[in-house]
This record gives sequence, structure tokens and C-alpha cells, in this order.
Amino acid sequence: MTSDIPNSLAGLPTSAPRWIGQPVERIENRGLVTGRTEFIDNINLPGMLHCAILRSPHPHARVRSVDTSHAERAPGVVAVVTGDDARRWSRPYITVPAGWGAYCLAADKVRFVGEPVAAVAATSRHAAEDALELIEATYDPLPVVVDPHDALASDAPLIFEENGNNIMYQRLFTWGDVDGAFRDADVTFTESFRWHRLGANPLETFGVISEWDPIENSLTCHGSFQAASYMARGRAATLGIASNKVRFISQPHGGSAAPISPRCSRGRRAGVL
Repeated sequence: MTSDIPNSLAGLPTSAPRWIGQPVERIENRGLVTGRTEFIDNINLPGMLHCAILRSPHPHARVRSVDTSHAERAPGVVAVVTGDDARRWSRPYITVPAGWGAYCLAADKVRFVGEPVAAVAATSRHAAEDALELIEATYDPLPVVVDPHDALASDAPLIFEENGNNIMYQRLFTWGDVDGAFRDADVTFTESFRWHRLGANPLETFGVISEWDPIENSLTCHGSFQAASYMARGRAATLGIASNKVRFISQPHGGSAAPISPRCSRGRRAGVL
């Protein structure tokens, strides 16, 4: 059994393609050319603090200790949090399948270079970054595996020891008589391919401004989000609060796979869409 796949606009199963091949009016131009588009860096809320994150220099290591005592006394520093705080106040992020999520700050060990270990909130960016140099983090390095094929070996270092292996998801899809198709093929060949990870280049880098309301027990986040509702539901689960207590507001950004316009991105609330 075969199916014909359209390879032209004329071959599409519709008499009038709605978007493909059609001119689409840009609704964001007026805000951009007048300078009224509000990117994340333009937002300044009352009492806003700046965050700097201490990241792991190791690809795989046990976190032996994180001493923040000197950083806490640094000028301008309001708070310092570590993986122990993340364990007390939050849950590991959700994964599909379940059981492969870590905390927002490494609580027991780091699993990649650059994983967050501690965070500083201070009255300025400079004060927060200076305080990072006062945090003393010590590690016990663990064996590293950087090749995905090597990671499948029975004796490979385990990223999540409790899962018993490094296979997060495995499933075999079979359509039709695969063996017969190979047997009857005129030519078959085997090859391995490598390709780079995709890296988009937006007009500005990713940013987030988070505001916690201790009276309502609610969270509002402004950021360069493309999937605001999805991310808000995830944060609700991580923090253990109702989804209607989390509001994610997507600020305009450009250069990504799905640029968000100023007109359609404001005020989405998880759970009530």
C-alpha cells in the first residue's frame, strides 16, 4: 500500500490554501518602527532585584558542599539560594516519561557543565555577579560519558542512578513488511549521520522577570516565552500551586521559529485558556 504525498501547492487537498503560499500581513511592524514594542529588557518593576546564577564547571559530579555565608554578607545581596532550598520549596520538573527530572538547582549532583548550583538575588546585576565569586562550592567528580552510544552500555556512568540505565525512552515503530522491503530492494546501504543542535538567534537573549505574591500565593512571569501556557502549567506543578495561580506573559521577541507579536501574546493564564 502506497500513498501519494503532495509536492506542490497545487497538489494540496484543498481548493484555497489559507496560509501556505499566501502573503500574510505583519501586525508587529508599527510597534517596532515606533519603538513602542516592549521587550523583556524594557520592563522595570518596583523593587525588582537582579539574579546571577553559579553554574557547575563539571559535566558529572557529586555536590559535596555549597558555602554561601560570605556571599550572603556581600553589599547589595538580598538572598542566596542553593539546591537544598530548591528541595524544600519545590519539586523536580516534570518529564515524559516520568522520573528524569531534576531540581532547578542541583541538590545532590550535577549532570552537565553549566547546571545551576546556586543563585543570588541582589539590588544590581553587578552586586549579584560579584557575590557569585564568594560562594565556595566543592565537588567530587564522577565518570563522564559524552557519546550517546557509549551511554547505552551496561557499565556506562548513570545520570540518574535510580533508573538503572540511561535510556529515557525507547520504542520500536514498524509499518508494513520492513524485512520484505529490504529483501526486495535493488540497493540498500547503511550509514551514520551527525547533525548540529538547532540554535535560534532572536533579537535579544532570553530573559525572565518573576514576581511572587505572598498574599495570593501566585506567580507572575514576564519572559521570552513561546509556549506560555505549557510552561506555566509546568511551573505550577513544580511549585505545588494551582494552575490558575500562575500567569506567564510572553514579551515580544524576534528571530525565533515562531515570533510572538505584541498584539497576541499578553496575559495568558494557565488553566483558563
